[in-house]
Amino acid sequence: MDKYNFYNNEAMRKIFSVGYEDLTTLVYYQDKKNKFILVVAKDDPPLILEKKITRAEAFRLMNTRP
Repeated sequence: MDKYNFYNNEAMRKIFSVGYEDLTTLVYYQDKKNKFILVVAKDDPPLILEKKITRAEAFRLMNTRP
């Protein structure tokens, strides 16, 4: 995901990442606006999906075991 330079803004930071087969799921967080963003990426063919999520949804994703 980093090769896409998705959020090269230093205000956003990656707080969670998990990969399964050819999909990667990431959660980014922005301190100033207390905002969480879910990103799902696929390499071949290239695909990036982005969705604003709540804090509760972010922590639920991070605490879910595969």
